[in-house]
Amino acid sequence: MIVLIVGGSKSGKSRIAQEIAKQLDTGGGLCYFATMKPTDGEDLARIKRHLTERDGLGFTTVERSENILEGEAMGEGATVLFDSFTALLANEMFKTANGEFAFDASSPERVLADTMELAKRVKNIVFVADDILRDGGIFDEYTNAYLKGLAYILRGIAKEANAVYEACAGSVIAHKGEAIFINKGGIE
Repeated sequence: MIVLIVGGSKSGKSRIAQEIAKQLDTGGGLCYFATMKPTDGEDLARIKRHLTERDGLGFTTVERSENILEGEAMGEGATVLFDSFTALLANEMFKTANGEFAFDASSPERVLADTMELAKRVKNIVFVADDILRDGGIFDEYTNAYLKGLAYILRGIAKEANAVYEACAGSVIAHKGEAIFINKGGIE
């Protein structure tokens, strides 16, 4: 099963994704696939908070900020919580090579292909993404390319997903699929 959860900053999407992943797990193991590459104290604090929230829930954490198909494999019966497309795309699209800025315009297609391949390798996957696509601001060419790339990825995942949810202030809105994990007040 493929589930996509999109929500704004501090909307409760990570907590909701954890609950859905726990409900989906049938004993094949829970894996938290973390993509954030910390760059400052705020990032480190967020990572610490997420680790604390998951403590005792049975998740094994895999940290992969780029090249997500490399490294240790999860079992076919695993349920994966993938957090998040927003960080992964930034890591793949904007890099520093030999101290110079490098922009990879092909990264959205690769990220979508790699995440769909990851989804095929496990039993269930719960994808998380930040909802940053509604701003009406005028941005530079790189930011516009990033936003366009993120929209491309989310459309591709939403098309293949069994369920698409939006997190808002700790509640959940179902946009696709049956609301099997949620009720009007949030997670069941």
